[in-house]
Amino acid sequence: MEFIEGKVIDPLDDVSAIQRVASYNIPRSLYGGACRGLLFPETEDLVSDSLSRIEEWFNSRLFAYNPNLDLQGCDLVLYHLGITPHNIIWQEDGSLCLIDWASAGFYLRLFEFCIQWIFDGKDGSFNSLLLDSVDSLLDHGMA
Repeated sequence: MEFIEGKVIDPLDDVSAIQRVASYNIPRSLYGGACRGLLFPETEDLVSDSLSRIEEWFNSRLFAYNPNLDLQGCDLVLYHLGITPHNIIWQEDGSLCLIDWASAGFYLRLFEFCIQWIFDGKDGSFNSLLLDSVDSLLDHGMA
């Protein structure tokens, strides 16, 4: 593991610092700007600040006869949204590093699944095996 410059503040009593930490509990890109990547075409300018906004954005793109998405109550997790073989660097000791975090953000678990389904078959069996592994983790409550 690499050393990261900085400090640990414990206990953390500064209200503005705590509010910064809490701001990571809303769906948004990791960098706080427009959502990027395959799920969010670059011609769009979706700056997410709530589940309702993401829900509205996706529902506006569905055909009229499709049921609307209801994302309320879904958990948000930090996702890379680009796990493919060319974004993995293997270290000599066997550890791996994910690179290219431009599409990453605090999103719904469904988004990572969608990306893997979209990429499925494009990198051999990588994406389908990854999806199978994630499904098995979900069955055990680990993902």
